[in-house]
This record gives sequence, structure tokens and C-alpha cells, in this order.
Amino acid sequence: MKAEVLIIGAGPTGLALALALHEQGTPFRIVEQASGPAQESRAIVVQARTLEAYQQYGIDQEIISKGFPIKGLNMYKSNKHVARVDFNDIGHGISPYPFALSLAQDVHEKTLVNLLNERGIQVEWQTTVTDVKEYDDHVEVTFERTNNTNTATSESRNQEPSTNNKAHSDVTSSDSAQTETPSDHTSPSINHHDSESTPNDQTETQSFKYVCGCDGAHSVVRKSQNINFPGGTYEERFFVADVETDQMLDDLNIGFKGNHFCIAMRVRNENSMRLIGVIPKSFEGKAPETFEPLIPFVKDIYAFDISKVNWYAPYKIHHRVADTFKTKRTFILGDAGHIHSPAGGQGMNTGIIDAFNLAWKLSGVLQDKLNPELLETYDTERRAFAKKLVKTTDKMFTMMIHSKLLRLFIMPKLAPLLAKSQKMKRAFFKRISQTEINYRKSKLSKGEVGRFKGGDRLPWINRLQIDTFEPLQNVAWQFLVFGQNVPEIDEIADLYEMNVHYFPWSKDLSKQKIYNGTVLIVRPDGYIGLATEVTEISEIENYLNQLRP
Repeated sequence: MKAEVLIIGAGPTGLALALALHEQGTPFRIVEQASGPAQESRAIVVQARTLEAYQQYGIDQEIISKGFPIKGLNMYKSNKHVARVDFNDIGHGISPYPFALSLAQDVHEKTLVNLLNERGIQVEWQTTVTDVKEYDDHVEVTFERTNNTNTATSESRNQEPSTNNKAHSDVTSSDSAQTETPSDHTSPSINHHDSESTPNDQTETQSFKYVCGCDGAHSVVRKSQNINFPGGTYEERFFVADVETDQMLDDLNIGFKGNHFCIAMRVRNENSMRLIGVIPKSFEGKAPETFEPLIPFVKDIYAFDISKVNWYAPYKIHHRVADTFKTKRTFILGDAGHIHSPAGGQGMNTGIIDAFNLAWKLSGVLQDKLNPELLETYDTERRAFAKKLVKTTDKMFTMMIHSKLLRLFIMPKLAPLLAKSQKMKRAFFKRISQTEINYRKSKLSKGEVGRFKGGDRLPWINRLQIDTFEPLQNVAWQFLVFGQNVPEIDEIADLYEMNVHYFPWSKDLSKQKIYNGTVLIVRPDGYIGLATEVTEISEIENYLNQLRP
């Protein structure tokens, strides 16, 4: 079957998009210029909303088994522990995953690659896209392969990080710390495309209906379409390093001494730590070639000895959002469309949710089930969130770097007191986990009944005989109805080939603003499209009609 979609880039965003397209029966190719998955840990936080999306595709437990929950935040000042904020079950009742997961990006990527391989999907490694030309009815793409091999083993980017202490080339921003080369990979896909080129061809040109650029901050897709990427760059130069220490620090740690700060977080094993900090001004804006000159500054903050440096890179942090995430037939996702500070561990997660937002829309259009005009909602929904995220993380990061009041008083003294408030902890979890993201302004979002609003993530309700997330493992449009069976709803569902899930209603649900006769039309990505009542049959029919081609 001829590939209709090309995915450029096989980092977490591209791999997630590949998984989603495959599960929805859409033929594609996925290419990456690197020789295999990432070798460095890079992004290491997987948020609850990402795990919820993985649950829909049945891979959540596989991902969770590779990492470990972050159970708290410790604060240090000049080598002394001054406070702790407990994260245990901080999201209890909000998500089936009431935590953030620590998982090194190379392990994350390797797991996704293996899951794709099990489904017969091969990433095309060592394949570079050199030209992208968009036409009214197709996109023409030219590739170059760097060798004659037909496949590349997934092991090539799954090795342990190099023990070389010399700095890797300066990397750009976002919590995935991507280098100037995309983090996705390429080589000929045996199962997902028909190509006139032979395996030994070094150059190939092929047409696709749509092209998805998951190719990082220096995206060839974004540049080929002349999409502006406005924003700025922080003056400070930062470092990231994975080290082995003589003692373990639990969970997430933030430490300060004077104008210096350093984030430390366990990664991989009990004695492996990720360090992120500002390169001191005494280096006069020049990054040291090795990590050794920076170790004394880390030891001023944390009382551990560094026995080994596995990976170190200096980098500049940018904050940018592209002017659009979509042209007529091309899309940009992840770092190709938005880059920002690592505050909150949001970057990689945002890219993955970009992928799951776009996949069902592309599949619906290509299968003649969805109005092509609704592809515009990928841009309006995801870019609106990206702009808000960049603004928020920029403010947080600027305060952390420049505000002595925040570093020396608010964080160590006030934050633990505020964290005792269950209300504030829940609000913090919703923000950091991305479970509060909504698309209420989208043209796909309509209606409001009780606690349910069109455009909101479907709330996780798990009590008695109700589990609102159970139906979501069928990645498709569906009805959720609270109350007794409604023949008219069943008839509409049959007409539109949708499943209907009835949940028993009792009076105590009214306390949660869940009312008898509530009808939800839920999108394939778990967001509410329409919230209405069983009596509003014409509203339901009108909503579904707008979706049709």
C-alpha cells in the first residue's frame, strides 16, 4: 500500500505519530537522518497526560515499567537540605497516573521503536530530507541516504551514553535538548511504502498527500514552507550533564547558592543523576570543553561527589513559537513548531500530544470520514496551547534565574507551606501534568452540561460501575451517555458507525455535577466534542454532520 503520509523525524514526537497512524490504519513512511535512537537521556519527564494517551494505544504499562515515579521536590541552599514538597499521589482522582514519570529519552525512544518493530514498522534511519515542495494535491519530497544499507538496528541509538567528558556540540532549547540535527531517523520502510527506487539508490523522490515535520528546532519542513519562528534566546548559557555520584538524591531537587542554581534528578539507576544549571558568569560566556570546571559549583549546592561523567553539553535556551503549525499539506510538530525552557518538563510531552492530536484528524480525512477543513483545528488547538506554554515557562524560568526573592525565600520557605494545601497541590498537578489543557475555542467544541464542557479533556471518573477512560481504548469517535439506553442515540450511532457506552446514573452523581441524561460525543484523543442532553437529538445530528466530508 502506497504511503500517504511522510513523517520526518523519529524522536518521541515522530515515533508517537507513527504509532498512532498505524493503529488507525493509515499508511506512512517515517524517516530519520540519525543512525538510530538517541544515545543520551535528554528529556526525562513523562507527564500524566502523555501516559493517558499511551493508555489509549495499550502501551502505558510498557512505558511505566522502564522508569520510576517522581515522588517529591527537595530544595537545597548552600549544600543544606531546607525543604521538601511531597508529590505522593498528588494527582489522585484526577488521572489514573497521579505522578510524573522519570524516563530517560534514549530508553523512551528505544521502547517506542521496539513497539513499532513488533507491529512490523521499520524506521528508515540515515535518510536525510533535502527538498520539500508543496503542491495543491500532494507534496514532493527528495531524500538522500548516507549509506547503502537497507535497515538499521534499533540498538544503534540505544547504547549507554558515551563516557567521553568532552562537550557535545551546543544544543538548542526545550527539555529534549535537541542538537541541530533532528532526533528522528531514516531508512527504507519495507512494510509501509511502495517505491520505485531500489534499496541501493542514494537519492529518491516521492509524492505524499501530507508531510509531518517532527524534525526538531532546525526543521527542514518549517524552513521549506517559509514559516516564521519568532521568539528569543536567553542571555545565559546553560549546561546539562548525566553523572554518576557516590550518593543518591531522591526525586527532583532544586538547589541554590548565591546566583548559582542547579537542578538534580535521578535518571536510569540509583547513582545516576541528571544535572541542569547555569554556567557561571566567571566563564565569561564561554562554555568549558569538559564538565570538570563546573563540578565545584555543583558541589557548593549538593553534598555528593561525582565519580563519572556520562554525558555533558552546554546549550542556549530559546523560546519560540512558529507563526503556523500547518500549511495546505504540511504540518510541524514538537520542537519544529515550539521550543521553550525546560521548566516543568513540558517540551517532549507537548510534542507527543501534538502527534496524538494530529493523527486521528489525518486518518479521518484520508479515510473520507472527516471534513478536510477540520485539519485546521490542529493548528488552532495546539498552537494556542504552545503560545500559552512558552509564555508561562518563560516567566517561570526568568524568575528562577533572576529573582533572589524566589530562590532564597519563596521556594525554600513559602512553597512547603503552600504545598500542604490539597487544593493548591491539585491545581499544580493539573497544570504540570497537562490534564487541564482544553480546546474550548475550537470549532470542534460545542455545548456544556454540568461539569462537562465541549473542548475539555474527558474527566477521569472511576467509581462504582463507571470508568470513563475504559471506552477510550477504542481510538475513535464515540458516545458516552449517563442514564438509561436511548433508542434514538443508538440509531444515530449505527448510522455514523460509532460505539455507545451507557453509564448507570444515581443521585449522588449530581453532587459532582453529573446529571441524568447527559450525552457526550468524545473525540478519538479523549477530548469532549459535544456536551448535551439526550433530548437534543437535532443538536447531536447537526454536530456529527459538520464532521462529514
